[in-house]
Order: sequence, then structure tokens, then C-alpha cells
Amino acid sequence: MDKLYSKLTAHFNLPVVKQFFTNANLPELRTIDLNMGQVNNPEGFNIFYPAMFIDWAESNEKITEPLHLDLSFHILQLPSFGTENFADNIQEGLNYLRFLKAVKKALNIFKPGNASKPAYKGAAPSITPYFKYHILNYSCYLDDTTAEPELTEVELQGYNANFGIKERDEDLPTSIETFS
Repeated sequence: MDKLYSKLTAHFNLPVVKQFFTNANLPELRTIDLNMGQVNNPEGFNIFYPAMFIDWAESNEKITEPLHLDLSFHILQLPSFGTENFADNIQEGLNYLRFLKAVKKALNIFKPGNASKPAYKGAAPSITPYFKYHILNYSCYLDDTTAEPELTEVELQGYNANFGIKERDEDLPTSIETFS
């Protein structure tokens, strides 16, 4: 998971990903962190908005198969928007939806290298006493092995140094007997 998280944070610093936000006149993510309860206790953490907090659940049918991950991305913005039809700042409220779309677009092109490409599974709003925010859900398969494959040296018999077939030491029969 550590490699996946490192690659994800680096992904959001790529110029092409930052362009998703700047093209839509939206702020970039300022905080990316593991979800440690920040949305339930913001006074206990330094949060710079907009923010994305990541949590995950692991499951595995067999130990020999890649680990299945369900990833949840908690997307927080400053809670100052209004999306009511009568709101004076409805455009700012709509920017909240545009921001979610930009994050989703960035996640949809994420290729972690040590995992399958995360597949979008849906989104849902969430409410705490402090925030109204959205959770984007993805899943992937993680191959987070750190060991390099072990190479075993083998000796090839019957070949010379250039991998050509060696001449046999014994004489080969000049005729082949057949049975009729």
C-alpha cells in the first residue's frame, strides 16, 4: 500500500493532472493524506482545503492471488458553497461538483504500476458534524511484493558456448533399422 500511496500523491503533482483543475478555474488539492479521522475531528489535524483523505479495505481469496483493495477517497472543500436554486452563490456551489469531476478524471487516468488500474465503483455524499463532502469509491488489485524474482543458475547440456548443438562424442549409426 505504501508504494500505491506514494505513486498516487506524485500523480496529483503531474502537470497533466494539475491542468484538469486549472482548465476549469478550480483550486488544486492542497492536502492528500491517509484517512485518520480528519473529517470527524478537524481540530486535531492541519487541513488545507481542498483535501483528499484516503482509506482502504483489503480482501484476499487466496494468499497466492493479488490483494484486492477497495479505495475510498474523501473529498473535502471549504463548506461555504450553496447549491440551492435560490442561492446567491450557486456558481460557487456548482464549482463543488466540477471539482469532484476533476478529481474523478485524475483518478481515472491513474496507473499505479504495482496495482491494476483502479476501477470507479461510485460516489456518495457523507455528512459529519463538521463537513458535508463526497466519497469516491474505486477498487483494484495490488501486487505489492517487494522481493525481486529469484534467479537460479542452470547448466545447459548438449550446447556449446554460442548455444549451438555440440558434436556428439559417440558415433551415430549410419543406418536406421526399421521394422515392417
